[in-house]
Amino acid sequence: MEVNKSNLLEELKNNPKVQGYIAGYESASAKSFLEHYASVKELLLNYGEHYRNRATDDVIHYRSWAERYYWQIAQKKLFNLQCLWRAEKIDLPIEVTYEFSYWNINIKACPFIEPVTDAEINAMIGFLENAPYDHDDYYIIDWQDYDSFKEPEALLGAGDEYPNWYAWYDVHIGPTEVMSLPNLRGDYQQKCFAAWRAARGIEFIPSINQKPFLSTSQVEDFIRKVEPYKILDYYNLYTRWSGKKDKVEELNEQLEILFEEPEEVWIPQGKFPDAIFQATYLLRIKKIKYLLPLIHQQHLERLEMGISYELHMDEFVQTNRATFKEAKDLLEGER
Repeated sequence: MEVNKSNLLEELKNNPKVQGYIAGYESASAKSFLEHYASVKELLLNYGEHYRNRATDDVIHYRSWAERYYWQIAQKKLFNLQCLWRAEKIDLPIEVTYEFSYWNINIKACPFIEPVTDAEINAMIGFLENAPYDHDDYYIIDWQDYDSFKEPEALLGAGDEYPNWYAWYDVHIGPTEVMSLPNLRGDYQQKCFAAWRAARGIEFIPSINQKPFLSTSQVEDFIRKVEPYKILDYYNLYTRWSGKKDKVEELNEQLEILFEEPEEVWIPQGKFPDAIFQATYLLRIKKIKYLLPLIHQQHLERLEMGISYELHMDEFVQTNRATFKEAKDLLEGER
């Protein structure tokens, strides 16, 4: 059987051991985990031997970073289109706002965004060169999360969750006003679904009235409120120890990367261990700066040859479109 994510995902779903493992977890998170792990396993099976026998200049390691950043450029282009579409400034082959989350997952195959430009690649390089080594944009999952990114009361509509890369793009590429555009289509969609729920007697419970998830990050707060001081003291000692241990492990990983680099690596001025982390980050950006144009050219060649990218979760688009059409017809019929 061909080694690809779809086949691996089916194998995982049909594996009794896998089903036993995920049975105790919330179903949506388990589904998301299996999607992620299928991608990881695909990478391991395709490149495992390369990792085993890798050269000192680990192309796979740096390329994975470069590809992620390359597609973040495309995500910003799509997000700008989303803002324009919601404001009824443009038309797109989109019927319901959920579809932007769909294209977030399938950004490589999105048919209505223009190709990445050299100016945008240079803007990304500029962003990375100026960003702190511990910036968290790399770990964002949903780059089309309009509701989380936008705050009507904030300057230009961009809230605290607005990605740093998006803010950099707004300034260096533009336009700067996309977050200040009205959400006309989104508001209309909410009215349609409100009518749809009312017709079925479905009570809409706003998220502010729902019980929140209890997170493992709340352990300290939990101890402070229900445990004696002795437990809190032990916990503080443990977190200091484990935090130092994690930092040492992370530092060893960074040092390994630096030792494997065949060229000279200069350590920037600064305190330890931040200077080491910064040195590794600058080395990574140096490699990414070289790889981004190559990845861009390979993507354009792939398009010219008509080689498509695999699509995921297409059935959800059809379901959302059908529900929205029903809700829209219902609202229009009430007028």
